[in-house]
Amino acid sequence: MYSSYQQQFRDLEAVGANVRMIDKADLDKWIDSTNQPAVHSKWVSEQEANGVTGMTDSHRQIDASMQNYLEK
Repeated sequence: MYSSYQQQFRDLEAVGANVRMIDKADLDKWIDSTNQPAVHSKWVSEQEANGVTGMTDSHRQIDASMQNYLEK
């Protein structure tokens, strides 16, 4: 997973995007200050209420992937 993100970052930079990497401490501050887990959960619930199926499973998989990435 980590290497695929690295390739995505290189691809973005190759087309002129500015990619910034932040360390885990800064990420934790951002998550805490923006209440991201609650925001994501609310959005998933709203999507499912609007008839979008599979959002909870998708969100869990994305969250697990991100946790795996952050552990590297």
